[in-house]
Order: sequence, then structure tokens, then C-alpha cells
Amino acid sequence: MSKKVIIVGGVAGGASTAARLRRLDELPDDKPIYAFCQEGFRAYISQMNLLQRDYDVRNLIGGIKTYIMATATQEELKEMAKNPPYRTIF
Repeated sequence: MSKKVIIVGGVAGGASTAARLRRLDELPDDKPIYAFCQEGFRAYISQMNLLQRDYDVRNLIGGIKTYIMATATQEELKEMAKNPPYRTIF
């Protein structure tokens, strides 16, 4: 069985949440939707919005940053400590 991955979320300069909600008819209602973002919050908001509309939604808790850290080898972690693969803005 093949799965189609639907990306729910934004990219830099992407559409607003309201604009994305207007495109709900493009999402499959017979397959799971996987929501993810950098740190997990935007994906969580998307997941909640879609669950309220009876979609089957899965969320990568913690986001891509957590996934990268959890799956990295010790050597990769040492390199990331010197040169992070992402930018943090405070």
C-alpha cells in the first residue's frame, strides 16, 4: 500500500493559516495526514484544526529539530554542537 504524504504547515513567506484552511478540499479524507514543523507548535495547531474537521492527523511531536537530534549519531551531535543545522532566533 502506498502512502501519500501531505505537508501541513508553512515555509518562510508562506500562506497564512486562514489561506490554508480555504484549501481543505485538497486534503484526502481517506488517508492519514502528517503534520510537522520546526519545533512542533504550528503542526500542533494544524493538527487541532484538522481533528476538529474529522481528519485523521498525526503530529511529529517536537518537530523536525527534535527528530534530527533524536536520530543523530554521536559524531553528528558533536558536529551540530559546533555548527547547528538550523537557526534559532530569540
